[in-house]
Amino acid sequence: MSPAPRSRAQRKPDTLALLRTEVDCWVASADEMGNAHLVPLSHYWDGAALVLATPRSSPTATNLLRDRVARIEIEDARKSELGIRDAGLRGVID
Repeated sequence: MSPAPRSRAQRKPDTLALLRTEVDCWVASADEMGNAHLVPLSHYWDGAALVLATPRSSPTATNLLRDRVARIEIEDARKSELGIRDAGLRGVID
């Protein structure tokens, strides 16, 4: 039997804890034809924004710069818990 779904009140602190403690995430974006592109990336959470590390010329950066949105998944490998959110691009650091 699977556990009961967590409440929204519990999901938010769980997700913030993952952002503070994990350093890797999966980033899903789509190209101009709608084809999915999924890659593991390192990230840094500064308390307000999620900073991803990828070259500007990568398919991920190209997709994010064009669409300004991606799906981010962060997993706690020890607990197999996921924090998932839609993320909008706020800026680019060269």
